[in-house]
Amino acid sequence: MAFSLWFTGMLALLLLLALWRVWPDRPTQGLTQALSQVESQLHRLEQHGHTTDGQLTARLEMLAQTHAQLRQETQQMLQAFRTPHVAGQWGELSLRRLVELAGLVEHCDFEVHPSLPHEPSALRPDLVVCLPQGRRIFVDAKAVLAAFLEAAQATDEATRQAALRAHAAQVRKRMEALSAKAYWRAHPQSPEYVVLFLPGEPFLSAALSQDPTLLEDAFQRHIILATPSTLVALLRTVAAVWGEQQGQERAQEITAVGRQFADQLAGTYEALRQVGQSLHAAVSAYNHVVTRMETHVGPLATRLATAGVGPVRTSASPKPVLTQPRPVAGAAQAAPTASASIDHPPTTSKPRNPSEPTRAGRSQPSV
Repeated sequence: MAFSLWFTGMLALLLLLALWRVWPDRPTQGLTQALSQVESQLHRLEQHGHTTDGQLTARLEMLAQTHAQLRQETQQMLQAFRTPHVAGQWGELSLRRLVELAGLVEHCDFEVHPSLPHEPSALRPDLVVCLPQGRRIFVDAKAVLAAFLEAAQATDEATRQAALRAHAAQVRKRMEALSAKAYWRAHPQSPEYVVLFLPGEPFLSAALSQDPTLLEDAFQRHIILATPSTLVALLRTVAAVWGEQQGQERAQEITAVGRQFADQLAGTYEALRQVGQSLHAAVSAYNHVVTRMETHVGPLATRLATAGVGPVRTSASPKPVLTQPRPVAGAAQAAPTASASIDHPPTTSKPRNPSEPTRAGRSQPSV
């Protein structure tokens, strides 16, 4: 601000010198008026500068207060994440959101905290992903944050490395404890592995930087260390399997309905054929009666009338029915052909277990 005032004053002096050179004979009164105007302008600029400085100071104080409040809330959040209970809830919430993002539906494709039969007490994994034919994938969320946060806040490299080694040890401890539970024993048809979900890519990379054999040891203990990216890929594969299973179930349903339709069509053709035979028999019987009337009954009535028995009531002779029912032999031959084509559907699969969930009415998520 002082530089602005100085620069403005210099411009004013240069302007006065230019005027003096142009009008050297101008009276001193004009110069005095010009100086007065410059002084008033400088005064107004100084007042405006004080106002601007006051506003800037107020805004800087407000920014400092906001920064202090944000720092305090950040410290509180970090302190909360160091608590195992809060960190566990955050990990489970992240897991739930990822599963829903992959297109799975609760109580249909996955279950949250189900109870598994186990001795001496029941087990409760964080999440169970349902697969066709009664298979299950077990997922446990482990938010290991305490040592990782200490490493992030370390001021020197030695403290940071010590905290990272502690973080890797915590991840290994959680992995070994999860392997000892052996969730897959509760469902013999399920794959023999459990997914250990870490809710952030840096958590796994930091642990592997201090313990390179962690991933291989986890595989040997039937544990898959998963981050959000790898877990989403796994879950979307499960969603694709469910979509294929749904297509097979629809194909089986179409096959069953088609077979029933072919059977009903064949039965209908047989009933039509029997009706045609009955109509043919009725027409034949009717024509036979008409023939007897014309050849036997009619002449006898004429002879009685001629013999003078008395007036005999006569009427027009009935006409025989010449139209016969149309055969349905060609349509009857088509029914077994349709049934035979239904007996060989293009897609077959094992029958679905009645106890496993269904995905009727579901649509596949966009990848």
